[in-house]
Amino acid sequence: MAPRTKSHWILPGLIAMGALFASAQSVQAGGITITSASTVQTGDPTYEYVFTAILPAGNTLPTGGYVTIYDLPDLTAGALTSQPNINWGSSVQLLGITPTDAVVNDNPSVYNVTWQWNGSPLVAPDTNELSLGTFIVGNTVELSSPPSAVVVYIATADGVTVSNQGMLAINTPEPSSAILLLAGVGAIPLFWLRNRRNRLLNQSQQYVA
Repeated sequence: MAPRTKSHWILPGLIAMGALFASAQSVQAGGITITSASTVQTGDPTYEYVFTAILPAGNTLPTGGYVTIYDLPDLTAGALTSQPNINWGSSVQLLGITPTDAVVNDNPSVYNVTWQWNGSPLVAPDTNELSLGTFIVGNTVELSSPPSAVVVYIATADGVTVSNQGMLAINTPEPSSAILLLAGVGAIPLFWLRNRRNRLLNQSQQYVA
């Protein structure tokens, strides 16, 4: 079964993305591309956002190039991040980081995350995309269910000019795994009760004998 998203996040995301494209017609495809997004449970109940990214074929990621993912639900100022290697820096803040020629409906009360490349320039082959790896940021508040949303991301090659932008749905895990876990936990007291009943029965038979 395909992962589900919460529909009440989708309409605001679509509206934001429409405004973004309408006000940035000169943007060319290229730069960092976020290819997938999901949530993973890490606590009871805390979650991480997990993203994968590529550099499309024929593109260059210069030193200082970055990507910002906007308005992640339930993210906090103290959120921890994970990057593919030490050449990536990260920041979590309420506004931006946004290229100067980009227009985005950035909610000033919901946190964004930015990853910046600080290593030597990366060049993707002309015929193949270059995998940039997995990027993770975690919420630090307890939630009743995994957050899901449609979010906007913007990438830049030089800090000023947009090199890529897009919209992606953050998928949440199916509840089947949680149900199986509860079923396994529920089997423990039943097993214990059955063993206890058998022990009492054996003791009573020995007493009668």
